[in-house]
Amino acid sequence: MKIGNKIIIKKDVLIQKPKGTIISSIPGTDSKDYLVKIEYSQTLILAVKESEFSRNIKKKSSVLIKNSFCIERGALGSIVDILPRSRYFRPYQYLCEFTGPFCNIKLSEKEITSWDPQGKNFALLNRVRLVEDLPEHNLKKGMEGVIMVVLFKPRLAYDVEFCLTPDAKLPYYDTYVLFPEQIEFVSELP
Repeated sequence: MKIGNKIIIKKDVLIQKPKGTIISSIPGTDSKDYLVKIEYSQTLILAVKESEFSRNIKKKSSVLIKNSFCIERGALGSIVDILPRSRYFRPYQYLCEFTGPFCNIKLSEKEITSWDPQGKNFALLNRVRLVEDLPEHNLKKGMEGVIMVVLFKPRLAYDVEFCLTPDAKLPYYDTYVLFPEQIEFVSELP
């Protein structure tokens, strides 16, 4: 994997009661946004608004007001740096950037996979299209949906949400688990 490659995270990263150290303010803002370094099992660098944390001046640390913070399995990110291997840690580690919420996190090769829509590796919130009829679910070839969950075990699959009544005033949505060969990539959602 190379710097700039888009990747999909293969596990949920959940941090309970996050604490960290402010490492800098974010340039281009009115100094109300900061980068906070959070230590848990891995290092996480998170963009935080001033209103989202309280400071402890003596310990030079900050506590996020949110009780928890999560990057969901299947989230789309990109590699921003490849970290050097240490004597004790042989596999590469990658500094990966995610946008919703903005953060950088160190992940190993086994925790990520390449985002490759042509090779049927889709991410959360990718818009996809059915390539075959599924009469048991009343789904027709060509219907478009959005990936809501990415499942990696026991086999790669996607929980895709379809609008089943697009013309109604109150549309009806339902989700179905589909395999990569049943769908094709349409676009990324912004």
